[in-house]
Amino acid sequence: MTAWMNLRSFDGRSSFRSWLCGVAYRKCLTERRSSLRSKQRDTIWADQRAGEGVEKPAEEDRLALQSAMESLPLEQRAAVALCLAADFSHGEAAQALGAPLGTVKSHVARGRAKLLQVLELRNA
Repeated sequence: MTAWMNLRSFDGRSSFRSWLCGVAYRKCLTERRSSLRSKQRDTIWADQRAGEGVEKPAEEDRLALQSAMESLPLEQRAAVALCLAADFSHGEAAQALGAPLGTVKSHVARGRAKLLQVLELRNA
């Protein structure tokens, strides 16, 4: 959508493909900065709540799960999010991701194992 809205800024000095990749790269950087700011706000908020003596285990668990999900490779993260969080079947997730069914099943199994490992280490 951004590329379409900024199509007038394409001046032809480079190939259209490289211009489009530049637009996508800048959008990715913006999203990453936004995500980092959001994570920082959540961490500050959790620290302030802990400093007040009010414990929010649900919020801590959410932050731990978010951190564990971010440690997964992108393909595993997508498969885990669809199958375990959004209740997609493996077949539906395979169709949505454009990946073979067996690949999605292995991504979910490996991702689940990695999440359990990371979360158990955190709680130990």
